[in-house]
Amino acid sequence: MDPISNLTTYSSVHLALFRIFFPITVVVPTVGVPANIYILWILLRKQGICSNSDIFTVNLAFLDALCCLLQPMEIAHAITAQPERPVFYSVLLNLFAGPLFQMCTCVDCYIGVIHPIVFLRFKMPRFRLLPCAAVWAATVSLSVSSLFTDNSPKTLESMAGFLIGELGIMVFCNIKILWALKQHRPGCQQLHPAKVRAFRTVLTLLIMVLVHYVTPVANFLVISYNNMDKLSLFPVIAFMLSCISSCNHPFFYLVRTGKLPRFFYRKMQAKVREPTADRSLATVQP
Repeated sequence: MDPISNLTTYSSVHLALFRIFFPITVVVPTVGVPANIYILWILLRKQGICSNSDIFTVNLAFLDALCCLLQPMEIAHAITAQPERPVFYSVLLNLFAGPLFQMCTCVDCYIGVIHPIVFLRFKMPRFRLLPCAAVWAATVSLSVSSLFTDNSPKTLESMAGFLIGELGIMVFCNIKILWALKQHRPGCQQLHPAKVRAFRTVLTLLIMVLVHYVTPVANFLVISYNNMDKLSLFPVIAFMLSCISSCNHPFFYLVRTGKLPRFFYRKMQAKVREPTADRSLATVQP
């Protein structure tokens, strides 16, 4: 192939990448950063946050805000880099650390429902701060090592293995909590609200991991072993899912805790009250 046709193909690939990922560079930081800051503002005002699973949500929100800020620069680098290199570094933090924090939340809910005495015994903050520190240390180590492995199959296999293990633990927590919900006390027909909240939390996190992380990891493995076209439909969808996950996590949290409907309900109430207040003022004035 002559140099002119090579240059034309190279430019067309970059133009296609720009058209696909430019909306993400605009929407994800614009929506994701304020949403995650709002989650941090809600959680950091709570008392005893280090003594429950909210500390993992705080770390996840901080991670998502960081990923939202980094994504425009990383996508710009991916567009200007060589098109034959797979896009990997832009979602590495989110793919590795995100499921780990969600798995920690699931395990914390599982212990609280199935082993409440153990949960109370290990309620000190250090038992939740240590896993958070371990996740950040492992994430930084993987990020640094990936710079020298050039997306080797071993790195991708390790990430896939971690994700499969995390999914297995989360499925186990879902099944055990669901089983505990079905165990009614004699004479008690209502489900325990704390157990219902725990099951809702674990189920929501499992769905988030399945939607946002399984497809990108499978995509990286397929690219690594089969030299798949980087602009085919499957890699594009996988990359977009991993990018928008930083925006979706805050909204999943607000829906799971029931704060998102309450937020919109208050907004609607405020709009309804404004004309009423104006009319009352008008009747008072001569």
